[in-house]
Amino acid sequence: MGTKKRCKGKILVQLLAGLFCCLLLVQQASAVPDRLNFQGALTSADGSPLDDGTYSITFSLYDAPSGGTPLWTEEQSVSLVKGIFSVELGAVNSVVPDLFSGDSYLGMAVGSDEEMTPRRRLLSVGYAFKADDADTLDGLDSTQLGDITEVVSGTGRMGGGETGSVELEADTDILQRRVSGTCAAGSSIRMINNNGTVECEPDADSGGDIKGVVAGTGLTGGGDEGAVTLAANTTYLQRRVANGCTPGNSIRVVNIDGTVTCEADNDSGGTVQTVVAGAGLSGGGSGASVTVNAAVPFILTSADPGGVLRGNNTYEGTGSGYGLFGSASGDMGSGVYGYAGGAGVGVYGSSTEGIGVQGTTGQSYAHAGYFSSNVGVGLWGASVYAYSNSLSGIAVWAHNADPAGTDAAVVISHDGTGPLLKGFGGDGGNEEIRIDNNGSVHIYNEAGAESIRLNPDGGGYFAVDAANGTGIYAQCTSTGGWAGVFRGKVKILNNSGETVVELGEGLDYAEGFDITDPHAVEPGSVMVIDPDNSGHLSLSHEPYDKKVAGIIAGANSLDSGVRLGAGQFDHDVALAGRVYCNVDAGEHAIEIGDMLTTSSLPGYAMPASDLSRAQGAVLGKAMQRMEQGSKGKILVLVTLQ
Repeated sequence: MGTKKRCKGKILVQLLAGLFCCLLLVQQASAVPDRLNFQGALTSADGSPLDDGTYSITFSLYDAPSGGTPLWTEEQSVSLVKGIFSVELGAVNSVVPDLFSGDSYLGMAVGSDEEMTPRRRLLSVGYAFKADDADTLDGLDSTQLGDITEVVSGTGRMGGGETGSVELEADTDILQRRVSGTCAAGSSIRMINNNGTVECEPDADSGGDIKGVVAGTGLTGGGDEGAVTLAANTTYLQRRVANGCTPGNSIRVVNIDGTVTCEADNDSGGTVQTVVAGAGLSGGGSGASVTVNAAVPFILTSADPGGVLRGNNTYEGTGSGYGLFGSASGDMGSGVYGYAGGAGVGVYGSSTEGIGVQGTTGQSYAHAGYFSSNVGVGLWGASVYAYSNSLSGIAVWAHNADPAGTDAAVVISHDGTGPLLKGFGGDGGNEEIRIDNNGSVHIYNEAGAESIRLNPDGGGYFAVDAANGTGIYAQCTSTGGWAGVFRGKVKILNNSGETVVELGEGLDYAEGFDITDPHAVEPGSVMVIDPDNSGHLSLSHEPYDKKVAGIIAGANSLDSGVRLGAGQFDHDVALAGRVYCNVDAGEHAIEIGDMLTTSSLPGYAMPASDLSRAQGAVLGKAMQRMEQGSKGKILVLVTLQ
């Protein structure tokens, strides 16, 4: 350190009010902090504050103003601003109350400098003067500390008294002092004296020389021959206490035979010395206020067929009365938990009019009832089994009574691969309905065959006829109603899985045809019947051809509305409706409404200007116009004539 930072000169240490807190036992047993606030100012020899920065300061506590060994010490890095600093003593090494049993002095050393002198004597704060005369002890005032007026020596004790320091000691005429003597090898203890010493005698081969058994303190009986019996002396030892007192009364006397004498409770404080927690309880004690709590977990065991714990509520007023009520406030707690290790029932509820078992919850992530099972298979391994044998009873009924409720009344979840839900006939007969874990729904007829299936993976609705019945039947009896509505494209297949009919989103009616030269055509091409290949079509190439059949569908991405035999033939040919068509206006302009016929340009239509030749060769009517000398695609209404 530089000359200016050495502190052999003046040091100003300012203690704030409440710098040191007396270590007292306070009500509620609150913990006393193990740190002390300390503030001060450091100056150089000329009185000017030390430069701002971080300094290493060693703090030490002594029980003398000078000399001696530190009782406590720690080193801290202290930030100095205009010479002022503030620290918490004990931040490195805890400060313990025993350091303040007498006078205490604080010493400080900056960096490698010697400790400053003189040391600072630590003084009390105002409330510390009360420590010599505390108002409470462990939260209890003087009126709560009992009313013992005398300590009396009992059996095996001596001493006692009514005032001053009371001392009790063991009565060695009754109680044995610690046995301190031993016998050498080959000898045995013959007598143990009152003071704990022993008297020995050599061992003999006779197996011992006991000639009689004498009953000592607290025993009766004995003898020096035959079968010797020792019994408890009930005039000295207490027999088992066999009964108690009714509520509102306390035991006043415990008699020799174990019976008790009771008297009504009063405010005298009683003479109970110890409270022992029995089965199902915890706590107790022998001094001050004694608390007995229900043991957690509360476990009762009984082989009685009537149950281990039974509740009977005879309440007949408004509202609910509970025979047994369980509550859990924790995030994962259970209000009532039932378990049966054998063939019994974990939780059983029965009612002739009301509700056998009721569960409620106020949390969105909690359950009003929770049941689990990890044993058993099939129908009899269920976590929940509901049964009704009444004529019109319901085994399971779920109801969400909130008018604004948006969630389901019943939720089913499955982590495995088994079905979410199965429905059977009586006594677990044939399967009638099943919901798979992937969302598929299967419904079976009386013969056990699947009749309806709903597939969530894009398969949609699937119905199967049974015994030559109808796969799907829909009926609407209201005027203006619909027996069925399909949203999206519709496909009808034959029994071999081939497409018979497709209902799309286009504007024409098309059928599938095989084409003599399928690679030579494109959507919009005009087609005629091929006379050389039965059932085939070919590309048109003659004007006014009476074999005209239609137009290849799909030009300009305009799909068909109805398709017959889709996918089974080379191309779909529009036979009616609106479709884009190749047209040639090289000789005549095409106006809206003009009749069109085949042209000499392969696959193209032209205006039918010669009506005498157009008879039977009309392809349709133009729905768009085209300038003379042009060719391309226009929208045509196919109306074969």
